[in-house]
Amino acid sequence: SQRTEMVQGLTGLLTALGVRDAATLAHSRRVAAIAVRVGEHMGLDRGAVSNLRLAGLVHDIGKAGVPDDILFKDGRLSEEQTVVMRSHVDLAVSMLRAIPGTDAIARIVSQHHECPDGSGYPRGLRAKAIDPAASILRVADVYAALTEPRPYHTPTDTSAALAVMSELSGSRIDAAAFAALRAVVGHAAASDIIESGSTPAFKEVNT
Repeated sequence: SQRTEMVQGLTGLLTALGVRDAATLAHSRRVAAIAVRVGEHMGLDRGAVSNLRLAGLVHDIGKAGVPDDILFKDGRLSEEQTVVMRSHVDLAVSMLRAIPGTDAIARIVSQHHECPDGSGYPRGLRAKAIDPAASILRVADVYAALTEPRPYHTPTDTSAALAVMSELSGSRIDAAAFAALRAVVGHAAASDIIESGSTPAFKEVNT
C-alpha cells in the first residue's frame, strides 16, 4: 500500500539521520512519544495521531543537510548560523515531498516552529493559520528541548520546564496544546517520557 511505502521511505530518512546525528534521532523519538500523548489527550482521531507520530519522528530530518560546524556547535549560534539552522525546516519538507503520501506529515513539519503571535518561522504564521497538529508538535519539541541536555544549556526538570513554558503560552506556544501537555506530563503514566534535569534555563534553542 502507499502508506507502507511511505513508512519505508520515512524509515530510510530516519536511518540516515541516525548515522549523521544519533542525538537528534533520539530527541525525535522522544518528541514523537510526547506529541502522541498530547494528541490523544486532546481527542485526535487515530489517523491524526498516526500522522502526528510520524511528523514527530521526522521533524528534524532536515538537520542532515546542516553543516557540521553549525549542527554540532558548542554554544549559541550567530545570526548567520541561525538562518542556516532554521533552513532545516524547508530542507525537511523537500525531503518529505519526494515520498508519495507525505502531504499531511510535511504540512505539520513545515509549521512546527510557527508561533501563535507570528514570531515563528519559516512563514511567520499566526494562531488559527497554524495546523493544530503542528502546534502540538511544537509544544512537545519545546518541552523535550528544555528537559534534555544540550551543548548550550543544562536540562531543566519537569516543573521548571512547565513554568518556563507557561510564560510562553498563548504567544510562543499554543495555549490549548500546552494545557494538554501539562496534564500529560503531570500523570504518573507519562513517567517514561520524562527525564529529570537541573538548573532551570530557557534559551532560544538551536532547533
